[in-house]
Amino acid sequence: PELPALINNYELDATHRAFSPAGGSDRILTETLGAKPTLQVVRLELGGQVGNDQPAAFGGGLLLPLTSGVIGLFNGESGEPMAAPFIPATSAGANLQWYPPSVASHGNSAIVASVRGDLLRIIVEQDPQPHLTASQQTQSDAPFVAAPAVINDFIVAIVRGAQADVLRRYDAESLQMAAASDLPGRVIWGPVRANDVALVMTDQGRLLGLDAASVRFDVAASQGPVVGQPVVDGGQVTLTSQAGSLWSIKLADGQTIRQVDVGETLSSGPVPFAGDRYLVTGGDGTLHIVPLTSN
Repeated sequence: PELPALINNYELDATHRAFSPAGGSDRILTETLGAKPTLQVVRLELGGQVGNDQPAAFGGGLLLPLTSGVIGLFNGESGEPMAAPFIPATSAGANLQWYPPSVASHGNSAIVASVRGDLLRIIVEQDPQPHLTASQQTQSDAPFVAAPAVINDFIVAIVRGAQADVLRRYDAESLQMAAASDLPGRVIWGPVRANDVALVMTDQGRLLGLDAASVRFDVAASQGPVVGQPVVDGGQVTLTSQAGSLWSIKLADGQTIRQVDVGETLSSGPVPFAGDRYLVTGGDGTLHIVPLTSN
């Protein structure tokens, strides 16, 4: 079957990767790696419900919040449920809109936040049968701007402030807020985890690297607003901008290592293709293979 443009990609395990479109489709594309890589379209068994457009690789499958408020875990090869879903209380689940999940660095839990300020720590319990449950949950006094990012033992989350957005850090185990500070402007992209840093871009054209304790770097980003998920490679990360730039920065200080301008708008993050080449999607859906060499 025909798929819309694929903008998200996830490593399920050492030999499988999944790609999903935007817009809540129940279909994904699964790639099996090896000497002869194979691709197959998989239909997730959502029971007639609509899924979030960005699941997370978790527990060997895909963790996917649904528009009904239910959160499910699905096999990326067969589409079948891998565990009984997490079902919030009826009153809490009504019109509950979840952000994409963020998986903790150890992989044993996932943090899921709602637009209205719910914050959950989701785990898989095995008894009496595999099922998703919230081992911790709390409620923010202000709505979250975007999905939180998990950095080591802390959660980096953004809420709206009066003059600028506010950075909050929560303990990843207890979900207790540990610190809060103002950011320079409104967040338009992020937070997105890149190793031990959460990347954020503001409407003031600043790209920030936030670690568990402080703002590691704050640099001007003339490339324009970031789109999609970046690619981390060691101590650097490669990003794409809507305006058409593909560039890499150092995670230590945010400085640009290499950059190329594609010459047209882009709608997805980069996907490693071969060597220093990346696959990116243009604004019209065209796929581009772009070489990115050191400046």
